[in-house]
Amino acid sequence: MPLYGDTALEHAYRIVLELLKQLPVADVIAYPKLGKATMTMLEVLLAKTNIELVGLDEGAYEQIMRLCVEAFDHAETAVSSAACSVIDGVLTAAIEGTDSGKFQDLVKLVRGRSDIIKYLLRTMLNVVLFEDRPNDWSFSRPLFCLIVLDGEFALQYTSQIVQYQPTERRDDLIKALKDLLSAAEFVLTVSNRDSFTQALTHYRREVTSKNLILMVPTNQTLGASVDIMAHVPADTDAAATAAGSKDGASAGRSGGPKAADNEELEMG
Repeated sequence: MPLYGDTALEHAYRIVLELLKQLPVADVIAYPKLGKATMTMLEVLLAKTNIELVGLDEGAYEQIMRLCVEAFDHAETAVSSAACSVIDGVLTAAIEGTDSGKFQDLVKLVRGRSDIIKYLLRTMLNVVLFEDRPNDWSFSRPLFCLIVLDGEFALQYTSQIVQYQPTERRDDLIKALKDLLSAAEFVLTVSNRDSFTQALTHYRREVTSKNLILMVPTNQTLGASVDIMAHVPADTDAAATAAGSKDGASAGRSGGPKAADNEELEMG
């Protein structure tokens, strides 16, 4: 929609998006100054006040998410934080638009590409669960939005991560993940976001204090999932453990997480 009846800004946005589509994703890391400039520009371009005017199409949305994921590994922490901010801004607008009726084109775009949501969830969960970053706060914001959009997949993936760990590490990891995923209601409010961010900090302390060295799974090594939220710790008394095992087996047959969705976005 032209602003003040003039299409100049609309044309400028379209040109910028077309240029972004031509940018090789690997250049974000290969040329650090380019990567920094790109993320800084995207933060402004996709700010809440602009995002409806930009008019993202599917190709531009996918490319921007690719660029942001690549920027997670940029040498400068500020650049990976900017990438998180870009993703957070887009997803927040889509979630708010679902409730308010605004940003309907963006809502359809984001919700219509569940493969991108799943890929971002895998990537961000791998970062916050397996890496010790100085900007966990930045990663927690878009991760919260991703769980709001697809909480079932987030639980399924974290459950499969637990299954891949050596048996002696599982109980401690399950407790830490259960505390993380139950710390906040996954509804988009400021208080829920803050609670989740605090829970992520607590998770990091728990993993560090217990010296949990976790193994990163691959698609080939992921096995049956573990029901984190209903798990019975190994040190529970024998009778309770036996009862819990029966209940857990029943849940696994009927109400456990579904098999992993094989659909995956080819990122770079």
